[in-house]
Amino acid sequence: MNMKKAALVGALMACACMSAQADEYGCQVLLCMSNPNGPMAVQQCVPPVQKFLEGQAKDPKDPFPQCPESKGQAGMTQGVNPYDDCPSGTKALASGLEVIQGMPKPPAATTTSANSIGRPTKPGEVVMDASNVGTLVIYTGIGDGQGMRQGQGKKICTGAQIGTLTVRYGTNEGIDSDVRYVSYPAYDRIVTMDPVKGSPVYYEVQIKGSTSRRVRF
Repeated sequence: MNMKKAALVGALMACACMSAQADEYGCQVLLCMSNPNGPMAVQQCVPPVQKFLEGQAKDPKDPFPQCPESKGQAGMTQGVNPYDDCPSGTKALASGLEVIQGMPKPPAATTTSANSIGRPTKPGEVVMDASNVGTLVIYTGIGDGQGMRQGQGKKICTGAQIGTLTVRYGTNEGIDSDVRYVSYPAYDRIVTMDPVKGSPVYYEVQIKGSTSRRVRF
């Protein structure tokens, strides 16, 4: 058993003792929702969890169950997000932002110089003519998904930014100049995430000193 799981089990045992002493519905729900094997993996958890779900399906909903006996050491919140969290070391790309993975390394002759674009390049920026870029895979962010009732394509998670690629489009020949520049932040890692198959509604259990657990039905 790893240290994180041991800490979670220990915290669950403490909650179990409090729940047994107080015999409170809210503590029972919290304990069952915290079970790494599933909210209803233990037979005794089936009645309180079913009662909880039935109460949350009502209109208006039943009050959210509380467990005062935990004394702030454990709690549960509800949220809406059709996506799981981004993997460790990455974060959700803001809605509408366009990025690429990896930084192209063109031959020096194909890189547009600062003089030819009329401005100095920024640190970590590479400027290339569109004809030399080739096919770019561009990822567009949708945000972290919080509050969405349904998925909106793939959620984009990015690692560390390693530079910026600025692509030069058009020509500036004669009086019909139509040159424009589009910049794409480049990241060392990009992870795409599909919406979850379950409900966008989740319940997140936090136990002090251990990793929080997100539960969907």
